[in-house]
Amino acid sequence: GGKSWTEITEGLPTEFGFAAATHPHDRDTFYVIPLDPGHGRTMPDGKAAVWRTRDAGSSWQRLGNGLPQENAYVGVLRDGMAIDRQDEPGLYFGTSTGQLYTSTDEGESWSEIAGSDSEHAILWRDGALIDLGVLPGFDVSGAFGINDRGQIVGASTYFDPRETRAVLWEDGRPIDVTPPGFGDCSAAAINNGGDAVFAGIINT
Repeated sequence: GGKSWTEITEGLPTEFGFAAATHPHDRDTFYVIPLDPGHGRTMPDGKAAVWRTRDAGSSWQRLGNGLPQENAYVGVLRDGMAIDRQDEPGLYFGTSTGQLYTSTDEGESWSEIAGSDSEHAILWRDGALIDLGVLPGFDVSGAFGINDRGQIVGASTYFDPRETRAVLWEDGRPIDVTPPGFGDCSAAAINNGGDAVFAGIINT
């Protein structure tokens, strides 16, 4: 391997970029994120997209469903893209401005799981990222502790008016566990018996 090389950039919007990921089960399928080679090194024309080949670079398909298509002048650095090893692998990439996007259908559609106003608690399990979500109607969440039973605790925040509630994630769903009498509150840790510790403001 590696004794000869073939140019495969034909069909891509630029010949420049950093991030790439190889499909774990199909050697002819891989993903790249082309960037504008100018000083900004951002998504071409401000439209975010990942490009996929299924035939070892003979042709390319633009994958932008769910990604911002206006003013997305963001970059993706060398280690900014990853793929897990599930039977149907998840794809992930992070931008230079703090957004994290994921696809669970090999790039056909994307969702933002972290960003300036959409940060979600994430669980890394068996080589895959799992979006834990937020309390209904809330904007962001963060996870701070997990026990051997898989119970996860943290907080979820609503921005306007600002309010933070303690959260327990159990059986794949977030539950508000803010103790009575508390205002802003977060759950900081949980032991294997299900006892949790909290930090918050007591209403007076």
